[in-house]
Amino acid sequence: MLFYPNMSNERRRFVHALVFPILISLLLVLSYVLQWGLQWNVEAWGVVPRTVAGLKGVLLHPFAHAGLSHLFNNVSTFFILSVALFYFYRDVAGKVLLLLWPMTGFLLWIIGRDSIHIGASGVIYGLAFFIFWGGLLMRNISLLAISLAVVFWYGSMVWDMLPFLPNESISWEGHLSGAIAGSILAFVFRKSGWQPEEPEPEVSPEDDELSEMAMKYDEEGEEPKEEPDPAQNTPAT
Repeated sequence: MLFYPNMSNERRRFVHALVFPILISLLLVLSYVLQWGLQWNVEAWGVVPRTVAGLKGVLLHPFAHAGLSHLFNNVSTFFILSVALFYFYRDVAGKVLLLLWPMTGFLLWIIGRDSIHIGASGVIYGLAFFIFWGGLLMRNISLLAISLAVVFWYGSMVWDMLPFLPNESISWEGHLSGAIAGSILAFVFRKSGWQPEEPEPEVSPEDDELSEMAMKYDEEGEEPKEEPDPAQNTPAT
C-alpha cells in the first residue's frame, strides 16, 4: 500500500513526487541495458539537426547514452530535479515534463550543429532552468530557496551551454535548447507553483470532553417552551 491512513500530508506529497521520477529513471536505465545487451545502434536514436531522419530523435535522444558514466550522471541529476518538480509543482509537473521533452528536442533539431546528439542532459537543463526561474517569478520564499539550491549545486552547468567550449563531445546546443524551453515554461506556468498548506488546528482530548459536557449541559438546562392556549388567543365575537 503506497499511502497509509495516518500519513501526514507532507509525507504523502513527497511519496507522490517520487513515483514518476523513479519510473522514468528506471526507463532510462532499462533502455541503456537493452542498447548494451542487444547491441543496438545508439546513434540511430539521436537528433540529427535539420534532417527528416533525425526528427525521431526529438523524442528518443534522452534514452540514448554514450556510456555508463554518461548514463549515471544524467539519471542521478534528472532524478533529483524531477522530484523537486513533482513536489513543488505537483499540479502542473506532468504537463511541464511532457512539453519540456519535445520542446528541447525540437529546438536542438533546429539549432544543433551537423552531428548526432544523444543523452538526457537537455531535459535536465530544462528542469533546472524551470525550477530556477519559477522561484523568481513566483516570489515564493520556499521556491526561492529551491532556486538558490539549484544555483548552488548546478551553477556550473551554465558553462556547458556556451558555444566556445573546448570539449566538442558536449552538446552545448542541447543544453541551451533545454535552458530555453525550461525558461519559457517557467513563464507560462508562473502562477502554478507550490503554496504551503495551512495546518488544521489540533483538538486535544480535553477540548473534546469540555465540548461534549457543554453540549450536554445545554440540552439538560433547556426548558421546554409552553405552547399558548388556543382559547386565550381566540378573539371574542
